[in-house]
Amino acid sequence: MHLGTAQLGVFLGHESTVNSVAFSPNRQRVVSGSTDTTLRIWDAESGAELTVLHGHDREVNSVAFSPDGQRIASGSSDTTLRIWDAENGAELTVLHGHDREVNSVAFSPDGKRIASGSEDGTLRVWNLESRSELNLLCRHQWSVKSVAFSPCGQRIASGSSDGTLRILDGENGVELSVLHGHESAVLSVAFSPDGRYIVSGSMDRTVRMWDPAKGTELARLIGHKDGITSVSVSPNSRYLASASFDDSVRLWDTVNFTEYRCFRGHEYGGSSVAFSADGRCIASGSFDKTIRIWDTKSKGQFIRLVGDEAWVAALAFSPHGQRLASGHNDDTLRMWDTENGTLLVRMKAREVRDPDLRFLDGHYGVTNVAFSLNGYRVAGTIDSSVRVWDIETCSELACLMGHKGGAKEVAFSIDGRHLITRSADAKKQVWDATSFELVEVTASLFDEGAKTGGAIELGVRARQIIGETVIEDTASGKSIGWFHTRLCPSSRMSMVSHPFGHTWGGAGEGVFGNHVFIITLEGDLGSLSPKRDFLAPPR
Repeated sequence: MHLGTAQLGVFLGHESTVNSVAFSPNRQRVVSGSTDTTLRIWDAESGAELTVLHGHDREVNSVAFSPDGQRIASGSSDTTLRIWDAENGAELTVLHGHDREVNSVAFSPDGKRIASGSEDGTLRVWNLESRSELNLLCRHQWSVKSVAFSPCGQRIASGSSDGTLRILDGENGVELSVLHGHESAVLSVAFSPDGRYIVSGSMDRTVRMWDPAKGTELARLIGHKDGITSVSVSPNSRYLASASFDDSVRLWDTVNFTEYRCFRGHEYGGSSVAFSADGRCIASGSFDKTIRIWDTKSKGQFIRLVGDEAWVAALAFSPHGQRLASGHNDDTLRMWDTENGTLLVRMKAREVRDPDLRFLDGHYGVTNVAFSLNGYRVAGTIDSSVRVWDIETCSELACLMGHKGGAKEVAFSIDGRHLITRSADAKKQVWDATSFELVEVTASLFDEGAKTGGAIELGVRARQIIGETVIEDTASGKSIGWFHTRLCPSSRMSMVSHPFGHTWGGAGEGVFGNHVFIITLEGDLGSLSPKRDFLAPPR
């Protein structure tokens, strides 16, 4: 087990609070449920959004993968449970029975049953083969916030707003014990994989461990500054993770009952936490609409590249990683040497006298940048236009107009034959990369044609979201990295990923955010400190 304090990724896409997350058994995917009524399936390594599942009418409060990874269960405030095909996202069945919001769902270890807890105070068990309710097991005094099966599937634990946990016989519903101790609502419960203990998280700010056989409290873990929303246990049962309204995710050692790590990065409180099947990673969801993956690693070499007063709005590494392009609010695009921090060239966008060009509320300069695959050309968005430059001659080759509401994204196709842009109205424009003629206009950048055609998989960009700079794939908008606000104080700072994956470029520090940083990750966790500072004279 190798756990630490580094963040592997931030997944962006939900339009509201992420209420629940779960890893697939093979650790290759993550599913999330949100207040925006959708479930989303993500590639756990790249952060790419694979599928969006629509069907619920209200917020999705809980999600779970089946033990074989082939199905996903979800519980919603629309009072239903839904079962989904985890491969293609198809809705397989809808289960009705609860009178109020479904707060929690859990598969039995054999995958044949699902337990659900609801605001109606009931815990229900469902047969997936017959798609029917097997048992209404108990009624808490108040709502049931969380349910969990024991590893053998013979017992079910539930946590309630009444402050109690109940352990029930999973077959006949007989109540085996009621666990008292929490001083407020129990929002999450989980069995350890070895079955030795149950863990619970409560609004009383404590995480507690219980002996399921004796019904006694084993330990009380104190450290969170606000209520605990979610708990999860590592596959080897050695560690447990907890998420809290205090914005932190904490890792606890269950042998000596001490806090082992504290992960910070969420802005508005953690809502859900889950271990991967191999125990190497922890996924957490938050009210800040993000999903974060945590692991060890993080030590850096730090280079700062200083320009002038123009703040940095966009960054992109060249395909070979030897150049870093930065877009600035003075309509310039600058090229940097990533080895020594030298400013190689500054390219100024030529003025275009068009009444539709400058209509935005404020002018932000070059706000998105992308290289062609061969690295010979670079494109950037400026208000409602997209500009293309030849890197060798430093000349502007084209000014592509017609982006209603502003040009938001730009990327070159993998084969280099096309340039793909997206406007604020979500229209995708495909341009011939030689003649710069408009070839196609479609409804959205994120349609299947764009994905399967591989048209936009090269470019990377960065933008500030929820107080943090997030690296995104230009084509899909999926998150592939992040950078904390303390080095990017301006609201428009950026960060991008090196094509070889070991280096990031970021912007920030200063009133105008006019500094560019290059950070190379290596070794174990350590503090980031400036390796070299480079002052680039204006050209």
